[in-house]
Amino acid sequence: MPELIKYARRDIVRRGLAPQVVEQVKDALLTKDNTRGVDSKLAYTSSVQEKTAGVLFLLGEGVNYYNHEIAAAFIRVLDRVQVSYTLLREEPCSGKELELLGYRQEAKEKAGSMAKRIQATGCKSIVVSDPLSYDALKNDYPAWGLSLDAEVLHVSEYIQRLIGDGKLGLKHTGDKVTLADSEFLGRYNSIYDAPRAVIRAAAGDGFTEMQWHHSYLQATGEAAITFEGKLFDKGRELGKKISRKAEDIKADVIITLSATAKNNIAATTGLKVMDIAEFTAGLMV
Repeated sequence: MPELIKYARRDIVRRGLAPQVVEQVKDALLTKDNTRGVDSKLAYTSSVQEKTAGVLFLLGEGVNYYNHEIAAAFIRVLDRVQVSYTLLREEPCSGKELELLGYRQEAKEKAGSMAKRIQATGCKSIVVSDPLSYDALKNDYPAWGLSLDAEVLHVSEYIQRLIGDGKLGLKHTGDKVTLADSEFLGRYNSIYDAPRAVIRAAAGDGFTEMQWHHSYLQATGEAAITFEGKLFDKGRELGKKISRKAEDIKADVIITLSATAKNNIAATTGLKVMDIAEFTAGLMV
């Protein structure tokens, strides 16, 4: 998101002029660690056993509260390669959504708490599913003086490494597969190659690009929190633009890189839509 927009939002917040829905989202993030105030008992991480480990898997709100199947898929991958891993019990928000809404001080406080939780695990690698959380840990935390003492990887980067190191193999799929790029992974972190390498490891020449990809990607709604005085509800409109392009190239499968993208696209098409962790878990050998 352009710095000018973030500055304008911070100014609106400082002046006490934030719309009611924005205030409600802020309160939900501060008290429930998610934008919609969902009970933490419904989170995937509500009952996990937190421990010290070499790898920390961070889910992000979408996977933690709504798309548990994505978390389960990546955990199958971690189990297959037999690495020492952990999750954060009742995983807190990263602070990214608060920063995007203009609440920088609150965002920094949440980030500080998250950083302490991460450091306590003793992890050397933080593997993140949610692109917003990834961007926060990779860019915002260092800018705010927060050290994690661990590398930060998106799930697709970690899987690519496992394949490249010979620790994970994928069987061939005859499906025609395409990829919906992530705006936060792509435009702000230049992560384009890793997910494509993972897909090609199984699909080979069956991987086909849609019309709009890489820096010309179509937004999936990852950072869309509020719109026109209410919670954002235009996800299907964004998803339809992408699913049409996938249908144009006669794809069988659309791979996504966030829970938001999966949900918004899947709601608009009969094509198979799956997160890259699910794609990987389903083809492991």
